[in-house]
Amino acid sequence: MILGVNGYHLGKKGTSHDASAALFSLDGKLIAAAEEERFTRNKHAEDVFPHNAIEYCLREAHIAVDQVTDLAIGWNYTSKGEKPITSEDFRNSYFPSTHFGKYGMPAVHSIDHHLAHASSSYLLSGFDEANVIVVDGKGEDSSTSLFVGSEKKLEKVQSFPVKDSLGFLMEELGNYLGMGFFAAGKVMGLASYGKNQIKIPEVQLTPDGYFRFDIPDDGLPYHSWNKIFDEHIHAPHESKFAFDPKLNRFSKVPSSNLKDFSEETLDVALTVQKIIEEIILRITETLYKQTGIRKLCLSGGVALNCPTNTRLLKTNFVDDIYIFPAANDAGVSVGAAAHVLADKYDIRSQKVDSPYVGPGFTDAEIGDALKQLQITNGEHKTPAEIAALCADDLATGKIVGWFQGRMEMGPRALGNRSILANPAIPDILNTVNTVKGRELWRPLAIAILDQAVTEYLRNYTHSSIAPYMLTTATGMSQFALQNVAHVDGTTRPQVVTRELSPTFYAMISEFEKKGGVPFVINTSFNRFDEPVVCSPRDAIKTFYSMGLHTLYLGNFILRK
Repeated sequence: MILGVNGYHLGKKGTSHDASAALFSLDGKLIAAAEEERFTRNKHAEDVFPHNAIEYCLREAHIAVDQVTDLAIGWNYTSKGEKPITSEDFRNSYFPSTHFGKYGMPAVHSIDHHLAHASSSYLLSGFDEANVIVVDGKGEDSSTSLFVGSEKKLEKVQSFPVKDSLGFLMEELGNYLGMGFFAAGKVMGLASYGKNQIKIPEVQLTPDGYFRFDIPDDGLPYHSWNKIFDEHIHAPHESKFAFDPKLNRFSKVPSSNLKDFSEETLDVALTVQKIIEEIILRITETLYKQTGIRKLCLSGGVALNCPTNTRLLKTNFVDDIYIFPAANDAGVSVGAAAHVLADKYDIRSQKVDSPYVGPGFTDAEIGDALKQLQITNGEHKTPAEIAALCADDLATGKIVGWFQGRMEMGPRALGNRSILANPAIPDILNTVNTVKGRELWRPLAIAILDQAVTEYLRNYTHSSIAPYMLTTATGMSQFALQNVAHVDGTTRPQVVTRELSPTFYAMISEFEKKGGVPFVINTSFNRFDEPVVCSPRDAIKTFYSMGLHTLYLGNFILRK
């Protein structure tokens, strides 16, 4: 068994984020994968070892820790301070005896971060060959890397330094606006409100088909981008500050209402989004001209950028795209293990279509959780009754929690840990955003039945990432779609199939009969300040702390 991990602590803040673990069998099957944050309930699981995620993977595979043959780490860590990190240090860190007891002597592999990212996409894609692009904040010494994948191998052909980081560009704008360090998705949503692109001369396209940022190469580029943003945003009233006890300093407070942002700010957000799109399209076309390959694999946090993925699919040099749903750093545990499987054992991982590789719970386990919490009003129903009753609730305007099957991997809710609502209810976007504590200007996504896509969505290009909510489309002139469309008229659809999501598919089919449309609003089951729920206990706690009407907890129903 090969265990992949992400998450480490080098004694200083900022060592790692999105700690996770993944387990492959030696026949190439991804048995389990999960983010550490889901177990600890601390978002992004920064600077920690993924002990709980490791424990889950072992439990899912019904193996003991001494049956792990290989430990694959999604970063090439070499030293802690001045002291080299040995294989024994890694084993002791990831398998502490206080947590796991006696462990074996698995071989330790430290994998280059971008190679782990690339492997998480290409080796799981099922493509025989592909161009592979990794775009994130940074790896060990690069921020964007280009590979060519063929059969079981990946060859790096180009990389870009940290100062040219597209990930840090978008991340720092979110931080500059008070949204925190993990706000690229919010910037993506805010960009649609901008009207005019501005010129940022530091962004330069080079004659070789690539790009560079004309900023100092003196460490992380946050300070340089802050100075540039200051030059274009002259709205001091936007900078509201409050004391953050976690950081022990005053920090900017994000704006919940769109009117709090100046036109300058919105135009900068639009410009940054377009820079991301144009540069990724440019380097993709350059790589295509070198290889002639029309299939594309993307990874890194920037691969979650839906407008960029949509534009790529509409070009004449990309036929299909694969992105593992955990394209952020959580996915490098999967990629590191997949790389070792291919490189050491000459076995390519099986194609991964399903994102549902996290913990699942039986009726008995859910019943035990209800008893432990002294909840006596839970009703047990058949799966068909669950689908019909949930559809009834949605049709009558209720907002529901939906907890079914194994947890999805990655930041997007894909129908197993979701909050659902009826898209035809007036002002439903503001209602759901208020219930979750989200900024009111942020868009929400839909989950739509696969056979309904052509009837209800236009400008939609089908691809291998259709089930993962990673592209945009424009809705037809139908009230429920227009009601939930973003300001630019688009929506982010998750295309739901019976094969991949049978329970979710059955419920939406029932809703179509009662609510009139074959799609529902789908957003992640969590409060704004917490990770997505993992266990029945998490779901119950979150249900009672939010303005939800009903919780569909496996085959149980809870009502307030």
